[in-house]
Amino acid sequence: MAEHKRMKTAFINLPAHRKLIRRYTCSYYASNFLFPPLELMYLAGIVQKWKNDDAIIIDAIAEHLDFKTVVERLKVFKPDLLVFMTGIETLSSDMLHAATIKYALGRAKVICFGYLPTQFPGEMLKYFPFIDFIIINEPELVFSELYNKIKNNESIISLPGLVMRVDTSLYIGPPNERIKDLDSLPFPARNLIHNSLYNELFSPQPFTTIQSSRGCSAMCTYCIRTFGREVVSRSIESLLNEIKEIVSKYHVKTIRFIDDNFCFNRNRLVTLCQSIISEKFSFRWSCLARVDALNEEMVFLMRKAGCFRIYLGIETFSQRLLAAYKKNYNPQRVKALLKQMKKNNIESIGFFLIGGVQTRREFEDDAQTAIASGLDYIVVEKISSYPGTPLFEQMKKEVHFTLHPYENRLKDRKKDFELCLWEKEFYQKFYFRWAYCFKMLARLLAYPQDLLVNFMDLVIFMLKRPGLRK
Repeated sequence: MAEHKRMKTAFINLPAHRKLIRRYTCSYYASNFLFPPLELMYLAGIVQKWKNDDAIIIDAIAEHLDFKTVVERLKVFKPDLLVFMTGIETLSSDMLHAATIKYALGRAKVICFGYLPTQFPGEMLKYFPFIDFIIINEPELVFSELYNKIKNNESIISLPGLVMRVDTSLYIGPPNERIKDLDSLPFPARNLIHNSLYNELFSPQPFTTIQSSRGCSAMCTYCIRTFGREVVSRSIESLLNEIKEIVSKYHVKTIRFIDDNFCFNRNRLVTLCQSIISEKFSFRWSCLARVDALNEEMVFLMRKAGCFRIYLGIETFSQRLLAAYKKNYNPQRVKALLKQMKKNNIESIGFFLIGGVQTRREFEDDAQTAIASGLDYIVVEKISSYPGTPLFEQMKKEVHFTLHPYENRLKDRKKDFELCLWEKEFYQKFYFRWAYCFKMLARLLAYPQDLLVNFMDLVIFMLKRPGLRK
């Protein structure tokens, strides 16, 4: 019997100067919570389950590893493949770290994927010659095929979803189709990470994330969708099996469903909630939802199934701006939903956008309405126009964009400075209220470290000069 030829693969969540969450759709700094690198974990699961080969995940952010320590670990492991996903705003620093790691190891081939590599594969290979392969869009099946061809020393030409160099030329494979059967993928390789290092704000650990669907059918002009508008869902059976594994094997107490719109299919949500209730699971969970995807009956059932928090893409209370963003609902629906959530003891976190075509009056109205709405928390961001979105095309003349070095900002620096002040003003009006501070005292008793870190991060941000924060 022929001996199994083993190949070693290292999946790296690259170092960053601050605690950073990298996701395919976006990347953001988060001082007081951290998600596991789910995209890398899915690929590592393929190596372990489908290939029966060796894999490691080095999460430099969760483990607080500097570049030197990462390289030392890799030299001990001696990988044949290095795999990493880029962030968006952190692209330049990500590439610097990845290049340095590649040159320190020498022989390992480098596979890169992410939103910007998908949008600009040719430019990425031009600017960053240390990259051997770029996987565009959904990576799992393309990675599996590429892995086999590398391992068996077969020709890689014609592989869909792959970009690479062939001699001095650039090869761009035909588009890869969406994965229709997400149930067929192995569960993420949680055995390769330290699950105790991840957390959700103000919630018990251990914590992990689950992706129950991919894609978003909404038309929001500013949003990066996870692999497209078509929503592909996992079966309820698959989700329950994963939940059973993480609860029994990893003793997880909090789960975040990281779908673009977890509540898009009401019948599916009802079935999942009823299944969780009947299984008598004891974990808590949170999710992201569109305002118009929920009603009172669903909110009640979600709470009964263990939902303790819903993240809402509110963006604004202005009907004019909602129409401009192609978010087709009435602001009154937001207010009604928040009342239903409060009635059912589900926390609310509202995301708000500032800038673009927003007027000063609309900004002030949003801040005041957010305070009066009963929201538990807010997240405020300057609206960003990312390549591949309708907003990017609309704002092309107003935005300075370069891939390398990565820059994506308003050409009008005065306007950019003003929006930084607006951002601070929104946070100050919402969080620095006596009534709100008194409300947070209960959090101090339950999660003192989370609250103190959150407070200090907010204070530092408020004191920082506008324009210095990315």
